[in-house]
Amino acid sequence: MSIKYKKSNRKRERARKDPVSFVMITKGILGFRESARLVKLAAESGCTIRLTAGDKVGSTDSVLSLTALGLGAGNSVFLSIDGRDKITALSGCARILNENKA
Repeated sequence: MSIKYKKSNRKRERARKDPVSFVMITKGILGFRESARLVKLAAESGCTIRLTAGDKVGSTDSVLSLTALGLGAGNSVFLSIDGRDKITALSGCARILNENKA
């Protein structure tokens, strides 16, 4: 008697559900304009983006919470992205946080 196993996509399904988290060093500042761009990016990609700098936490639910982080050039920040289109949100976050301000 032979038993046939059905291929499982559990690992792929779980990877889609798990949030993406990483640490990066900012090259620019996170002011009101950049915070608003992050909120817009999160809304367009269907994701929730959380930034943690030291003991302060900001989320794309509030522009003010992101601005209150006080991120400047050279600060390290922990990002957690959860939602529908994480890849777009990830590349957008990196682009916004790494813009050089002169």
